[in-house]
Amino acid sequence: MKKANQKMDAVLPEPLVVQLLAAMPPGASAAGPKRRAAMKQKLLARIGESLREDAEIDAAAGMRIVRAGEGHWINFAPNVQMKVLHDDGDTRTWLARFQAGGRIRAHLQTGDEEAIVLEGWCHVGEHEMRAGDYQLIPRGARHGEIVSPEGCLIFVRSHSEKKRASDLAATR
Repeated sequence: MKKANQKMDAVLPEPLVVQLLAAMPPGASAAGPKRRAAMKQKLLARIGESLREDAEIDAAAGMRIVRAGEGHWINFAPNVQMKVLHDDGDTRTWLARFQAGGRIRAHLQTGDEEAIVLEGWCHVGEHEMRAGDYQLIPRGARHGEIVSPEGCLIFVRSHSEKKRASDLAATR
């Protein structure tokens, strides 16, 4: 069980890193190396505790369960929250909860993306998707803007782009 927890401590969802960076007060990076190391250790410990609370881990079976009513939703785009279920550095599995009017801008896919609408409906580019509909957008293709006039819940499996924290801050 200890190995599974150590791996979870080392992987942070990209939107969480962005939120942490955005929450840092100006000049926070001016701390000395010892202070930065202590802050990092404390932050990773708290995140690890949070992840362990969010998931039930059966180390013997290698199984992890994230309960529907548990976990952390992260602001991802205007009126859109993201809940990362799993991220191994190559593939990210997550839920996207759109409030009425929520949207994610059009973008190029850096890896294959699969999605299933679980609740509600949305437009992906010119296509309307309703509960039960599936989409595959291959790597390199342009992903149309996603808009949900009334709100929806989407299960997504996509490429995980691990970047340096400084790169993430500059892209959001």
